[in-house]
Amino acid sequence: MFVINDYYKLNALHRFIFETKFLGSMDNPVGDGSGLIADIVNEIGDAIVAHLEGDGKLEEAKEYRDWYVLSKVAIGYSRIKERIQANKDMSNYDLDQKVQCIKGWAAPYVIPDDIMNEFLEMCE
Repeated sequence: MFVINDYYKLNALHRFIFETKFLGSMDNPVGDGSGLIADIVNEIGDAIVAHLEGDGKLEEAKEYRDWYVLSKVAIGYSRIKERIQANKDMSNYDLDQKVQCIKGWAAPYVIPDDIMNEFLEMCE
């Protein structure tokens, strides 16, 4: 099994995977929008946060978790908008289906209510 024990290497890998998930083709099921990649990113992020908390670096751990919150300047924001605009079926989904679809595309980002509302308005 592959193991990374160096915090800085693990942090660099985590951020690279997190951000490059949104750089690939929107039609690539292994990259952009992939639940598998989101799961890996979340596992690595949880390990990093646990390490920081274990070292008593609670503020740094909080900042790391805050980094997961989608903002309009995050690379994923524009990619999610592109996916919504490209998916002509979104207007046929009920509200719960739209929310789940958008959350899946955004994972591992956490979407604040104001941005989710913006995305939902685009689905109409």
